[in-house]
Amino acid sequence: MIPPKEERMKRSGSALFLFVLLGGFCLTGCGSGGGNVPGVIGGAVNATFTPNNPTPGMNSISMQPGTQTGDTFQVVVNITDIVDFFGAAFRIEFDSATATFVSFDGSTSFLHNHPEILVPPMAPRVSPSVNILATVDPADAGSVLVVATLENTFAYTAGFTFTAPDPIVGDQELVILTFRATNPSGGNAFSFDTAITREVSTCPPLAAPTPSCAMAADAGLMWNGGAMTAN
Repeated sequence: MIPPKEERMKRSGSALFLFVLLGGFCLTGCGSGGGNVPGVIGGAVNATFTPNNPTPGMNSISMQPGTQTGDTFQVVVNITDIVDFFGAAFRIEFDSATATFVSFDGSTSFLHNHPEILVPPMAPRVSPSVNILATVDPADAGSVLVVATLENTFAYTAGFTFTAPDPIVGDQELVILTFRATNPSGGNAFSFDTAITREVSTCPPLAAPTPSCAMAADAGLMWNGGAMTAN
């Protein structure tokens, strides 16, 4: 069961991976949570997504425009230089009177570029597991629940350092969300909701003593949304 917006997101008991926002909830067809699209008043519309901050700095999570075709548009969620980034969970809030969620795509997420890790006792090298999900809150058509994270499974997995010579530096694509404009709008605001409904997990490099993962302080992060216009 997905917790209401007012309830604090829950962490896994192990505290080694972030799987907080969806609470294990994923219906069949979780990748296409938009459902049926209502009729458009006055015919088809053309949609455009404009970011609030097209050039975010470090410690940022931002929405950026992706492909835009007719009434359909992508919102690309980027991570920018969050040291030891392991995963994130959040809500995308918007006005469901003029837009609807269609689908998500995590296949090109930078999370898949994590270096392989050693797994004892035979020490084979394996790629860490990646979990990316997005679905509409069944209680609110204007709220999309998103989780995108690495997972600690057979061995400890550190987050991305976002420091040279690590190739993962600067803006990195976390997940692509596709929406459709259903009615004209002069400005449908897309936001990451409030601090109580979002979390970022960080895991430092493996060292002695064994490090522990933690939740990054929301006050130290910048959450940058955007707006859809359709006419």
